[in-house]
Amino acid sequence: PLNRSGRIWLVAAGGILVLWAGLISNQGTAVRVLELDHAVVAWFAGIRTGLGTDVMQTVHALGSRWTVRVLFWSTVAALVVLRRFRHLFVFLGATLAVTALTGLLAYIFVWPRPLGVVILGDWSGYANPSRPVAALTAILMGGLYSLAPAGRLRQLGKPVIAVLVTSLAVSLLYLGENGLSDVLTWTNPAGGGAQ
Repeated sequence: PLNRSGRIWLVAAGGILVLWAGLISNQGTAVRVLELDHAVVAWFAGIRTGLGTDVMQTVHALGSRWTVRVLFWSTVAALVVLRRFRHLFVFLGATLAVTALTGLLAYIFVWPRPLGVVILGDWSGYANPSRPVAALTAILMGGLYSLAPAGRLRQLGKPVIAVLVTSLAVSLLYLGENGLSDVLTWTNPAGGGAQ
């Protein structure tokens, strides 16, 4: 059963699906979303400083392939050592599904990187959905639900994950790698309300 937060995340996911449908089917919607994305990234570009850029590039490492790989394989190893094979297969399936879905959606949308700003970070491929945000969210939430027992520990882990994922999302906006719609799609730790 889903509790209240689970229902809220389900509604948010439905809203994202409606937005995606609008982006695919209506050019005007896509243009308005791109304009909003541009305005937000341009604002971040306007407040860049040397120290801020250094900090954001450090935070950006949360979404690096190496960070994601270390977190992924650490979770896999812990689940094998703890002999939690059912959790292991669900974790593997969920993370592989997120990876496949983000790759598929990137080629469906062919969404450009932010326009008119200098991109300061490393990136490749299309912008939406934000693959680093999706991967970090999937790995951290999968690890939390696989390794932490239901209850207080799991509840304490959710805000920590929210801070980490939000920090990565802000760094991607600041560095000009992604627009607002790109990161908002995947900052939702889906499944946060499942019991």
